[in-house]
Amino acid sequence: MPFQIRRVQPSDQPSILKLIETIQPDAVWSAEHYQWQYLSEPGGNAALYATEVDGQIVAFYAAVITRLRVNGKILPAWRIQDVMTHPEHRGQGYLHKLGERCLADMRACGALGYTFPNHLSEKSFRRTGWTELCRVPVRSMSIAAAADSE
Repeated sequence: MPFQIRRVQPSDQPSILKLIETIQPDAVWSAEHYQWQYLSEPGGNAALYATEVDGQIVAFYAAVITRLRVNGKILPAWRIQDVMTHPEHRGQGYLHKLGERCLADMRACGALGYTFPNHLSEKSFRRTGWTELCRVPVRSMSIAAAADSE
């Protein structure tokens, strides 16, 4: 099936919100949330990518532009988040292709990249050459227990 990898356009917002709702039905996203998440960051607009099949966005890849202090220097960095593929289109390599495109753009501007993938997306990151720096410990606390300790 022919597909197109491209940067997201402002007119794509409703389609991306629909995809997010399909993937994360319990997470309520609005146009305002989308604006806050991707277009209002201190580093500027996020780098957003989409896979389009037959005029429909079926995969999405977001890189929020930030800055990190490394060895006393402030460097541009892209935090990869909200990567997803519609369930009916998984297994086609779309996420992998989006990742390659994003990495090429990151390299072109000399940015660092970091992410915290979940079990559904971590293999795609490994295939595109990402390495694991360390394991992030999982911590949790009951909200009720926290309130009781105040």
